[in-house]
Amino acid sequence: MIYVFAFFSSLGFALLYNLRGRLLFWTALGGALGKLAFDLNVIAGEAFDFFTASIALAIYAEVMARLTKVPVMVYLIVGVLPIVPGAGVYRAIENFIAGNISVSMGYATDSLVACGCIALAFILVSSTVRIFKLRRLPLLKQHIKSDIRPKMR
Repeated sequence: MIYVFAFFSSLGFALLYNLRGRLLFWTALGGALGKLAFDLNVIAGEAFDFFTASIALAIYAEVMARLTKVPVMVYLIVGVLPIVPGAGVYRAIENFIAGNISVSMGYATDSLVACGCIALAFILVSSTVRIFKLRRLPLLKQHIKSDIRPKMR
């Protein structure tokens, strides 16, 4: 049931960002997929859960961006919303206002680590895709350029 809520919350943000047509469904599906990947990780700690869910989401975004010919950020922005650590930030502010500074700092640290893991996963997948694209490009240029005439000096 929580994946249905993740889907519809992502769908709402997709509408908020003026996405139309088939992009609504595919971006919202990315949000539900990210939440599913987050909940499937029960072995390691919470930071690893955010990291692996963000990797799954970033791979989905890269693939779907190429299939639908839209920027990757369209899928990332809408898809990351169900896994953003908003509850930790809320608890940090709530405890800070109540005067529990040490508890507040614990929640704030956990939230910052989670945000860092999300950003690191996005950077890792994006860089890996870019490296493979740049690596493949010179090979394609060699096959296209079959001109073997000697260069004039």
